[in-house]
Amino acid sequence: MKNSTTIFSGGVPTEPDVKTLMDQYGEIGEGVTIPWEEISLAINVPCKSSRYRTVVNAWRKRMEKEKGMLLIAINGVGLEVASPSQRVTKAHGYYKQSLRRVKRSTDIADGTDRVRLTDIERRACDYYSKIGGVFRLAAATEQKKLPKAE
Repeated sequence: MKNSTTIFSGGVPTEPDVKTLMDQYGEIGEGVTIPWEEISLAINVPCKSSRYRTVVNAWRKRMEKEKGMLLIAINGVGLEVASPSQRVTKAHGYYKQSLRRVKRSTDIADGTDRVRLTDIERRACDYYSKIGGVFRLAAATEQKKLPKAE
């Protein structure tokens, strides 16, 4: 049984601090950079704390979901509202990362000793091996259709 004096089972909610940031920065334009220290002052939380990271991450997710604004971290400076070009660059990074993860997944499945697996595990392993190849083939095929950069 939980202690009845516990108000928040998972810690202090981020909502009040996220709301503060949404109110203060909800209507900023692309290319605007918000310094880390300014965010810290707005929510009265030190930049280096885990609470700060938790609140800022929740705020970034909310900005993207509700306002369509992608906030990109600029090392040592702050957060910048991404331009369309920056968004494509960020998307490309996630794309490349996902392809590496698919390759890693396939490599693990391919290197697995299937003899020691149950029938269900063997079918799952075969599926991961096969679907990884399908993903990589689809990515390579579609990439060839893109126009070459000049």
